[in-house]
Amino acid sequence: MEKTREERDKKPEYDMAKIHAALLRILIAFDGVCQQKGLSYQLTGGTLLGCVRHKGFIPWDDDVDIMMTREDYDRLLPLSLSELGKRIFVQTWKTDEWTPYLFTKIYETEGGSRDHSELSRYICIDVFPLDNVRPETLGGRWQLFLAYVLVRMNICRFLPASSLTENKTKRFFIRFWAFISRLITKNALRRLSHAVLTRYRSVDCQYGLNLSAIKSWQQFFNTMREKKAFLRTIPGEFEGYYFPIPSNYHEILTKSYGEYMSLPPESERRPSHIFRGYFGRPDTTK
Repeated sequence: MEKTREERDKKPEYDMAKIHAALLRILIAFDGVCQQKGLSYQLTGGTLLGCVRHKGFIPWDDDVDIMMTREDYDRLLPLSLSELGKRIFVQTWKTDEWTPYLFTKIYETEGGSRDHSELSRYICIDVFPLDNVRPETLGGRWQLFLAYVLVRMNICRFLPASSLTENKTKRFFIRFWAFISRLITKNALRRLSHAVLTRYRSVDCQYGLNLSAIKSWQQFFNTMREKKAFLRTIPGEFEGYYFPIPSNYHEILTKSYGEYMSLPPESERRPSHIFRGYFGRPDTTK
């Protein structure tokens, strides 16, 4: 019998304590490597919100968001593959040819599995590069536009339309972008995307932006960061540990969430991912 939409949309009941414990293990390992190698990073997104509002995870949140300058991000990747632990797999477009993402996901897997078809089963944290942008120039605005298009093309090429939306009209456009993206090889698409995202890498820019996961034009303006302010961090208490957070966290959270200390409606308090097969497998949570 075909499931109703309500049944398809319903999230399974997870043991959030296990999810948070796994995420915290990865975050602590990540923090240790960064401290050892002199790499800077900071909590961002919902993880920053949880740090400020809850002194830890948002109770229903099921991921961790981290941001680094592009320079430190590129220095991290070759190190993390060997130093984060045997059960950790660092997924980038260079380590997994089937990933649809232009940022990095760090997974805790069984035995260090690198099978892309299995990765959706496992807990991961997201690491985003902060790329230089120049929105005040014509060339800079073209960079934003092309980044938006290329992020969409990568996602639509590697993820089926049925997994992204149930809207038939949106599925048509997703399939259109998927068709366009296949006019060049996947490696050429990734190289082009990387070139656009890092266009102003060697330029002294006032602003930085997480171009690798941009979802809307509004997000450009809500998440743009002043580079000098980005480099100033303070310790933030998170689940009994302290991790770097931006010193101007109030300004950042207000732009992204408005009255961020107020809880959202109960209908919105739910996990955003499905970790198929993770639970009921005791050896993944030791």
